[in-house]
This record gives sequence, C-alpha cells and structure tokens, in this order.
Amino acid sequence: MGDFYGEIAMARGITIDEILNLAKTDASIDKTIDERQKNISKNEDNIIIDSVLGFHFIPNSLKVFIDVDPKIAGERVFKDQRPDEPRVSSIEEATEMLMSRPKINDERYKKYYGISYMDRSQYDLVIDSSNMTPEEVADKIIEAIKK
Repeated sequence: MGDFYGEIAMARGITIDEILNLAKTDASIDKTIDERQKNISKNEDNIIIDSVLGFHFIPNSLKVFIDVDPKIAGERVFKDQRPDEPRVSSIEEATEMLMSRPKINDERYKKYYGISYMDRSQYDLVIDSSNMTPEEVADKIIEAIKK
C-alpha cells in the first residue's frame, strides 16, 4: 500500500513524506488508499499485501509484522533510494526520516479507526528482519502459512 501512497505523491509532484503530512489534515488520501485495499481484498484471493493496516482491513488473513532495527532500515533506504522518497545524503538522515513516520501514521490511524498498528499483539507473526535476507523473511512467512 505504500507504493500507492508513492503513486499519489508522485502524481502531485511531491514526496511520500509530504503526502503523509498532507494526510494529517486531508482524510481523503487515507480513504482512497483504504478503499483500494478493501477492494483488492474483496476481489482477489491468495494475495500478499504489504500494508500497515492490512491486519485491520483484511481480517481473514495471516497478519505479519516485519520489524527492523532503525539504523539498518536507514542503511537499506539510503542504499536503494526511491523516486517518491525525499533524497537523503547519509544513512543518519535516512534513519531520521524513517523514525518520524510511525508516529505520524499511528496518530492518523488512531484518529480514523481507533487502532494502533504498532500494537504487535494484533499480528499472528512478528519477524525482526534486521539480520535477515528478504528470502529468509519470505521463508518464515511461508512456514507460518503452511502451519
């Protein structure tokens, strides 16, 4: 779903951080994303959705929270900068940018839905991906699906 935020941001000629800041006062941004997510979940089967609120909008699913150490997240983002992200000149800058997002997002989700996506008890599986490859993370999820 983050890619959809990125699409909206790029269509407006702004970054994803700027669209997230706009979403604080413009509920239509989140509503657009949320409706798109609901429609996907109603019209598709056997899908994987990368979504902060997937646990809420797709209740009959395996809910996975993928965590990462903030510094490692900063390293990853700095190494692979996307066009919808603000350009950063250091790992520290990337880390700082990423650290601001959860609070901004969580405040909106509490306001709109009365939920906190940071509450790990809502998930079936919590994975710390800090020292894992994407393939190792996928293997853990596939293992949980098989169970």
